[in-house]
Amino acid sequence: MGEVTSLLKYWAQKMDVNLTVIRTNGWGTFNAKLGLDNCDAVITVLESIDQTLMSEIERRGIPSFQIACQAYNQFGAESILSNNQKGCTEAFDHLYQLGHRNIGFVADFKINDMVDRFNTYRQRLEYYDLPFDESNVIKVSDPSLDGGQEAGAAIARKKDGPTAYVVAADLLVVGILQVIKSHGIRCPEDIAMVGFEATAAAWNHSPKITAVDQKMFDVVRVTFERIIKRLNGEPFESEPILIDQKLYIGESCGADPSRRMSDEDYIRNKSNEVNELVFEDYSVNQNESLMAFAKGDFKFIMGVSYLYGPFFDYGIRARWPKDTEKDELKIFSEFTSVLLPDDEFVSMAESRFPPNSTRRLSEIEHRAVTIFPITVEGDHWEIEALYQDLSKPINFNSQAMFHSFLDAICVQVEREALVTVNTENLNQTREISHQLSELNSTLESKVRKRTQELEKSNIELTQAIDRMEQMHEHLLQSEKMTLLGQMVAGVAHEINTPVGVALTAASSITDVTLNLKSNLENEELTKSGLEKYLSYVEEASDILVNNLYKATSLIKTFKEVSVDQSSEQKRNFNLDKYIRDVISTLSPKTKNYRIQFKLNIDESLNLNSYPGAYSQIITNFIMNSLIHGFDKDKSYIISIDVQLNGDFLEINYKDDGKGIDDSIIDQIFDPFFTTKRSEGGSGLGLNIVSSLVIQRLGGTIKAFHSDMGVYFKIIIPKTQLA
Repeated sequence: MGEVTSLLKYWAQKMDVNLTVIRTNGWGTFNAKLGLDNCDAVITVLESIDQTLMSEIERRGIPSFQIACQAYNQFGAESILSNNQKGCTEAFDHLYQLGHRNIGFVADFKINDMVDRFNTYRQRLEYYDLPFDESNVIKVSDPSLDGGQEAGAAIARKKDGPTAYVVAADLLVVGILQVIKSHGIRCPEDIAMVGFEATAAAWNHSPKITAVDQKMFDVVRVTFERIIKRLNGEPFESEPILIDQKLYIGESCGADPSRRMSDEDYIRNKSNEVNELVFEDYSVNQNESLMAFAKGDFKFIMGVSYLYGPFFDYGIRARWPKDTEKDELKIFSEFTSVLLPDDEFVSMAESRFPPNSTRRLSEIEHRAVTIFPITVEGDHWEIEALYQDLSKPINFNSQAMFHSFLDAICVQVEREALVTVNTENLNQTREISHQLSELNSTLESKVRKRTQELEKSNIELTQAIDRMEQMHEHLLQSEKMTLLGQMVAGVAHEINTPVGVALTAASSITDVTLNLKSNLENEELTKSGLEKYLSYVEEASDILVNNLYKATSLIKTFKEVSVDQSSEQKRNFNLDKYIRDVISTLSPKTKNYRIQFKLNIDESLNLNSYPGAYSQIITNFIMNSLIHGFDKDKSYIISIDVQLNGDFLEINYKDDGKGIDDSIIDQIFDPFFTTKRSEGGSGLGLNIVSSLVIQRLGGTIKAFHSDMGVYFKIIIPKTQLA
């Protein structure tokens, strides 16, 4: 976005127009009507604003233009697009001409541009009669270095994978190269890469990244030309205007050195259209000093502007007052490289911000204004407006650094805002607590008189505590874990019962054995006495084994809470037989209920996985049904359906018991959540199941509400079964 906004300023300077740039910091959620009263045209870059705001722009009759998206066609916005189809075609064909026939694709599929490139990738496979392999497509969660590192890890795991990749962004390529290098995979010798955007960071990387330039210079130029034409009376252009992209051949694709673009040609291609811009270099020490942004306050950051820029000539800070609707702003501070003396608050309509003039602003006639709202706890908090004099030369490198400068300001203002919110909440809590203390100290004499005040204070205290709990939500997990120690006593108590029964059974076996021995020594042993002894020992042994099994299960269940579950061994086993064995071992529990098991499991389904995990899952499901879903005086059905569907193993567990209430279904996998706490429930059963499915088996689990009982669905990737 730094390149686009720099070019917007350049063309605003060239065409002698004033420009206001709003950093919305979100996808399609920004809806403030900032500046609409003073603007003649609107440009959106990507899906950056809410559709209700676009509807307001259309209602006002303001011509609108969209760059790199077509999300606002219904509001009469003209589209100026970089031709992704041509760029991706050049990238794919280049790799094909270099001899690659197994070509993969990497992208964040939440971004429309990357989806367009993927569609062209599919078309080129068809054009060259190459097969499409879904496993060669790597979907990342973010189009940045983090996403690239995700993709790099996936590439490093693949065996006999693609020999080349079309990667939908340069930063993704950089992240990929960081990871695969650590695995001994070389680029381009082992895997070739072609990216998109042709940024300087990618070109200066080693190896230099071959990439498609989106020609944003021409995209922005055409956008401004269309604005001027529309303002001069030309009609709306309904068809998208496409700007052809261009491939810059570096080193990452493995092309012959004679075909590679030189550094001089790269700089010439990136800057020849904007030769009036000033390019300067920055020393390492200056770039390192940018880290000081994180430590400085607002005044310090304003001063640092002059180390890299200056980035702006004048600035305004304003806020949305808490006690009014969000259609009014109050300006409370003005600054240049230093804060100027504060004036009294000046109010103005949101749609008229930023102002065209103030007491200190009249001298900047040809200007670009960058606006960036600050959001705290989901609410608009503050807004900054930085004015730049376009009558002065624009330093391209300085503008690139400008966006790091803006990020630093956002972080600092958000930090100040959070401190303010925390302080206000803390003071409010202390005040309410103090009031409660005074009430309690004289409660006997004032209880009747001040009951209503106490109730009001309690409500306010609860609200204050709720707000503080929301702000510190990340502490909840550690607080929950402290409960684990409290569970030890409960588990020890639960173990005492089966161990005590087992000890009693063992003692009784000893007693009858001694009696048998005495009869044998006195020659008083009879056949009926021996048969009675054997029958008694068999029954007592069953009791002993069953209760020791119960004790073992309790201990194993508690151990499953621990983070390290690596002691479980992976081996080959038949899932149908194994599940039946698990059900059989639970017969001491299930025999007290009238239960019919219906199993639909492929008898030939052999897995190389963790049998202990499957045993624990089925055991906990059945025990959950017994404890929470069944009564002993009714008949029930438990059905377990297991099938291998394509690339996934699907396990469906159902019973026709009492089911799960809608109000708690989202909490049942939380640790220590139980509706049977008073009856000894630990709240760990389904949490252990969830942990085993997700962490041990790499799958997913979901519970469904049903009036006819409980329904759990588990899906495990086939790749986890071999």
